[in-house]
Amino acid sequence: MIILSLAFIISVMDIKKQAEDLFLWAKSQYDGDASKWEAHSINAARAAEWIAAYVQKNQLKNGVEAAQTLDPAQAYACGYLHDIGRYKGPGAGLLHALIGREVLMAHDMPVAAQTAMTHTYYGYKEIDRTEFWDEIGDETAVKQIRDYMEKVELTDYDRLIQLVDNMAHHSGIMTINDRFCDIVVRHGVRDVQAHLKHLFGLKAYFDEKAGINLYELFKDDIIRTTMMDPNSGKMIHQVRKYHDQD
Repeated sequence: MIILSLAFIISVMDIKKQAEDLFLWAKSQYDGDASKWEAHSINAARAAEWIAAYVQKNQLKNGVEAAQTLDPAQAYACGYLHDIGRYKGPGAGLLHALIGREVLMAHDMPVAAQTAMTHTYYGYKEIDRTEFWDEIGDETAVKQIRDYMEKVELTDYDRLIQLVDNMAHHSGIMTINDRFCDIVVRHGVRDVQAHLKHLFGLKAYFDEKAGINLYELFKDDIIRTTMMDPNSGKMIHQVRKYHDQD
């Protein structure tokens, strides 16, 4: 039986509450409907926490020291805050990663700050991001992001948030396939093959660390979201019925 110290329990509560309070502040600054952004962030947080817990349990069982494995509370905070830069509104676009890092560094959350920056740029050196730089448009910001990504040393928190960002939809947890199709339909992505190859690699990486197929952890969500149209949030049979009436 594991007995947790009061200090440890308080520290876990503190980082999760800090993340939730900071997101509430960001939401209060957002001009518009923040419901989908919030739901996506909450789903990313719970996915990150759950995966981290399984990784931690499996690694501790295999002799990895606690300090060398993922902390579920830290993973939760990173997942909750990875998109905090979107508080600037829809106009933030791809700059939300840079904005988010600045906000989180100002709040002394360096681990979350790094994941806020890196989550958008999985497979940075292998995947051509020319379309991202074109969309951002601001040469100074592009240089800042590229310089950062050239030098940063990715941790498992970075890799985890890159993964859950591509599984967490506002309607629930999805397979990478369904989530990426949703992204492609809404935004369009160059070199789909390279993106998917890297995302599937991230999942395999954490499957091994957790000792389980991660989809098993979110089976109920995945069954439900697979039967949904991701844009309307309606079940597919409802969508078909609606279109049949046209």
